[in-house]
Amino acid sequence: MNSCIFCRILTGELAASRAFEDTVVAAFLDIAPINPGHTLAVPRRHVEAFTDLTPVELQHLMSAGQRVAIALKAVFPQCEGITFSVAEGEVAGQEV
Repeated sequence: MNSCIFCRILTGELAASRAFEDTVVAAFLDIAPINPGHTLAVPRRHVEAFTDLTPVELQHLMSAGQRVAIALKAVFPQCEGITFSVAEGEVAGQEV
């Protein structure tokens, strides 16, 4: 069994409020949001680093991020901005 929390969410072992899904990526609300609507988008295939993504996975991830951002702006009219970030490695802030 993979102990990666994202993999456990994707298999349904852990509950999550899903914001977007396709065959390659999924996006769900963070359990400890920094701001209302804080959403995580992850590939369905377990990877440890952003640089391990395939071009197709990267395309789906960026597209999912854009779709989620559009939805967040519609749901939260007070939303003044969107941050889309990638952290690879502990020194870059990657926690999972």
